[in-house]
Amino acid sequence: MSRTSKLAITSFAFIFIASCGGGGGGSTAANPTTLNFTVATGAPVVGASITIVDAAGNSQTCPSTSDSNGKVGCPLTTANTPPYMIKAQQESASIYAVVPPGAGNINVTPISDAMAQTYAANNNLVPAQVFAKPSNFSGATANGVQSAIDVVNNSFATIAQKTAGVTITNALTQTYTPSSSSDALDSVIRGISTTTSSSGITFNVPTTSTTVPINIAYSASSSSATSIASTAATGVTASVDDGAQIDTLLTRAYSDLSSCSADSQTDLVSLVQGNLNSGRTAAQYFAYLCSHRTWYFYCKL
Repeated sequence: MSRTSKLAITSFAFIFIASCGGGGGGSTAANPTTLNFTVATGAPVVGASITIVDAAGNSQTCPSTSDSNGKVGCPLTTANTPPYMIKAQQESASIYAVVPPGAGNINVTPISDAMAQTYAANNNLVPAQVFAKPSNFSGATANGVQSAIDVVNNSFATIAQKTAGVTITNALTQTYTPSSSSDALDSVIRGISTTTSSSGITFNVPTTSTTVPINIAYSASSSSATSIASTAATGVTASVDDGAQIDTLLTRAYSDLSSCSADSQTDLVSLVQGNLNSGRTAAQYFAYLCSHRTWYFYCKL
């Protein structure tokens, strides 16, 4: 059963925990006593509640919800044994993340959701089962969580670099400002949608004429996922910034307007509802188009 990890909420911002890094060279970073989240799917998610399950099977709900920037801090109380699985929930919509030891700031986004789905699938679970029964996460290991993170991060980073020229170091923990025109991670999170199914992840890369799906199995190793992503992304040029996507959508929508096709209506609703307008109202958005872009033709319709 497939589900889109780009949640059906006009602006859903998700959880951010910037990593201090773990292991690696000699000393291991101390585990933080507070986790800081940025919740977003491109635009920040406001009012998301956060639940944490730890590797001992303990669970806690954070005392605050995400603010207007999608950010919220959560002191660790009952759930304080890493690694962790995270659920950010707004009304009936949820998005997940897995957090390795040593990480303190986490981006909860469609990419982190794919990481959590990968971890869960490789342990014969879905993330919802962890929060229904926290003991399902008991015994989770740092290596198991990191492996799931690497499969998704490395394939996503490869696709972002090859199709959009965007360098991603760690989509889970790098500095992230949702709805920022200058944030490269934001542009590819909003531009390349991520869906999950029972067998794996699909990164949907938009081009000027179509969408190219790139499929990664949950069972893939990090190296094979990177190789698959690299091969599939070769020769694909993504349209991932607002301007490029708006150009494509309006051109296609205008060409279909005479027949009032379903595609045309979907494109225009996507624009007006703010999916590609960086949080502007419809009036602000069209004023922006007419004053800052070469939209004379459309503005005179």
